[in-house]
Amino acid sequence: MRRTMPPAVPANVPANVSTNVLATVSTNVLATVLAILLAAPLAACGTTRPFDARRDSTPGDLPGGAVEVAAVDASGILLVPVLVDGKGPFWFALDTGASTVVVSQSCAESAGLRTEERKADILTEIGRSIRTVDQTTIREIRVGPAPFKRVGALVADLTDLSRAIGRTLDGILGMPVLRHHVWTIDHGDHVVTIHSEHLGEPDGLRVLAVDLREEVPMLPVTVAGRRVAAMLDTGQRAPLALDGEEARHLAPRLSPAGRSYGQVLDGTVERDVMRLDGDVVAGAIRLERPLVVIARGTRLGLGALEGGRLTLDFPRGRIAVDPESVFSEAK
Repeated sequence: MRRTMPPAVPANVPANVSTNVLATVSTNVLATVLAILLAAPLAACGTTRPFDARRDSTPGDLPGGAVEVAAVDASGILLVPVLVDGKGPFWFALDTGASTVVVSQSCAESAGLRTEERKADILTEIGRSIRTVDQTTIREIRVGPAPFKRVGALVADLTDLSRAIGRTLDGILGMPVLRHHVWTIDHGDHVVTIHSEHLGEPDGLRVLAVDLREEVPMLPVTVAGRRVAAMLDTGQRAPLALDGEEARHLAPRLSPAGRSYGQVLDGTVERDVMRLDGDVVAGAIRLERPLVVIARGTRLGLGALEGGRLTLDFPRGRIAVDPESVFSEAK
């Protein structure tokens, strides 16, 4: 898959234009959730226990061995219909950059979820804070007819994020759900398929190995000839976000191209947008002189896969790009 990026955005581009080019709305939500996972465990404070971001879900059987779900596009982020304890449907984003599941306050209320306060160490691009959050356990989430039971979730106000993507965002399906089964996300046809047809062995081109030791998928990416580790973040609309440290290493290859604004749980973040003088390569993905945002953490986002298909086979630690005919015989 080879994609040529649009011409450079002038350095004095108006803020709203820059935002439209590379707004990374969902990415920042997921960075917040990820920080809950990565932060050091907190000691219990009085009767308030630490937030358990690592709680996994229990997958049920797939009806017929495979489930196909129609998705909708919300400003570049795919949303799928979800039933929460039999109520809904609610619209959730699929985010590999999220180490937990998130439900909106309105979704929690509509589904009659019971919540309890927990302490969490939260890090966003605005800063780090220790705060009290609401956590819940959902008896069952259904993505189409595919069931996932006993799902731990963070309850958060997603109003601003909904406004940013132009559609109500009821929740985020993170790794505690996505790590089960095999998921094929077809961005062109807006269809998500959940199945059990595992990918073949990594070939370094269309089937890539991912590292899940940090609870989110990491894969090697070459940026202007420099090999870096990047999070695969399906909640990020920008093709590539570069960590500040990596940006310093690549400074001679980066030129200013404007500003970008992203919504996080704490508010709005403004970032530099740069034009990379070089290519970004991850297996069959090649981005020529892409625009990149300078952010917290290096992440490969949906902009690198737009119009194609992505298969997530986390049980075997693999992904495939445009994965037609790369499945293995073994189920």
